[in-house]
Amino acid sequence: MSKMCCLIKENIKIKQLYRREFSDTFRVTINRFYNNMTGLDIIALSKYLRVPDDISMSDYVKANYGTRAVSLLKLLLTPLVRATHNNKGIK
Repeated sequence: MSKMCCLIKENIKIKQLYRREFSDTFRVTINRFYNNMTGLDIIALSKYLRVPDDISMSDYVKANYGTRAVSLLKLLLTPLVRATHNNKGIK
């Protein structure tokens, strides 16, 4: 099975696992920011949340949505980070 196929399957699984928590936390459907091939579009979410340019996304989310929301975003980004590192030979 190709790496891309595995990444897509993992993205679908991650999205299904955390869709309700995402919706409850950010009051918007995850489908608006999540693509099965590319995962979470953190830039689009940042724009939606209106994160100011002078603060990190992590700090903004923590201050406005709590520590669990930051952890949730990290979980949603995990498949993309793992795929990027694996493509560079990092495991």
